[in-house]
Amino acid sequence: MDNYVQALIRKHRANGVLVDTNLMVLLLVGRAHKRRIREHKRTSDYTVRDYDLLEQLIAEFQRIVTTPHVLTEISNLIPELAGRLKASIAEAHELWGQSVFKSPSSYHLA
Repeated sequence: MDNYVQALIRKHRANGVLVDTNLMVLLLVGRAHKRRIREHKRTSDYTVRDYDLLEQLIAEFQRIVTTPHVLTEISNLIPELAGRLKASIAEAHELWGQSVFKSPSSYHLA
């Protein structure tokens, strides 16, 4: 990363990073099953490398910030998924939802 981006990350590290719906879905699908990133219609434009870069960037921040709107969109997208991937993402989403309210140092509902 260049110096400007690193400076921005340092400046905002404690505040967290806002993740939109598409990237949050990529994060959930990647955490459930990396190899399915190219197969799922909502993440097929991304690669495993994109997912790895997203994880790397998010790791630089103390928390992930999201909004009720983003969480609602993710909930609406979950029924489109199939089989084990759907169950894995639903479980991760439920855990994230609990984390949003129980652990503000990790996830923050904006």
